[in-house]
Amino acid sequence: MEVKEKLIKIVFVGKDSHINTKSDLFFIDWLKTFSEVVVIRKKNQKGIVKEINEVCPSVVIFWQTPPSPSKHLVRLKCRKIIWIPMWEITLPKLLNWQRKAFFKLTGVRVINFSAKADQYIRSLGLRSIQVQYYPEPLNSIAEPTAEPPYVFFLWQRHPSINIDTIVKLVGEERIRKVIFKSDFSYSNSHSYPFQVEYLDEWLDKDQYLSKVAETDYYIGARLDEGIGFSFIEAMNLGKIVIAYDEATMNEYIRDGVNGHLFGDDYVLSSEISSPAQMRKDLLVSNELGFKRWQDDKNTIKNFITDLAVL
Repeated sequence: MEVKEKLIKIVFVGKDSHINTKSDLFFIDWLKTFSEVVVIRKKNQKGIVKEINEVCPSVVIFWQTPPSPSKHLVRLKCRKIIWIPMWEITLPKLLNWQRKAFFKLTGVRVINFSAKADQYIRSLGLRSIQVQYYPEPLNSIAEPTAEPPYVFFLWQRHPSINIDTIVKLVGEERIRKVIFKSDFSYSNSHSYPFQVEYLDEWLDKDQYLSKVAETDYYIGARLDEGIGFSFIEAMNLGKIVIAYDEATMNEYIRDGVNGHLFGDDYVLSSEISSPAQMRKDLLVSNELGFKRWQDDKNTIKNFITDLAVL
């Protein structure tokens, strides 16, 4: 009679905002392949420790928001804690002296989806691993445009990255159309010598990806990224990403090879190439990245299960 391996029990503490965005589901669904997972997402974390203690988990994973020394670490019965931060410029501010001390004292382990975050976390003397997410490459993507003018996509998430930014980066003559959505109030009365398609309604994931698929270039919307799902998905659709030279964008984009980066002057670091010229290198990097992600998943699994059985 075959004896089934006993599943470890994980409590996954996420953010309530991800109930709608579902940006943590890729990880939760994967955890379920080797463990029993209880997901807790609450805006107000009152009573969360009691819920976790009642579950009696093998491991507690905090996604993005770090565990609090006073609210969590000293009150949780389970002392096997993993934190998965997202790289942001503000990450060092999250880790004040109290958190640093308690994390080291209680043996909090860290899984980083950014090499820059991993470097910082290791400098604190915490046990950490670094991985990089890539989706499975698509079997079929649209043929790239060989010659300008091109179509650009921008979902504005930072006030300094807007339609005028695209003009400065590539020049009006290279732009046929901009598909534009903004998280800020804006006026569409400005006249441009190219077409602008303003998206005012909420887009679900399928609608969003459908719009990205219509374009040639994707403009990275932030000055830093946690994981970077938005531009990673665009790369997987075969779109050339133009983004600010900061983590995690510059950990996926090799400037002038599979995408373009720009600095504080909002000038491209390399001569812009057509999507057709960059297509091969982009698809190769997607394929190799996905293969590495399969290895990384084994690394994460071992990192979690080794802690669970300590």
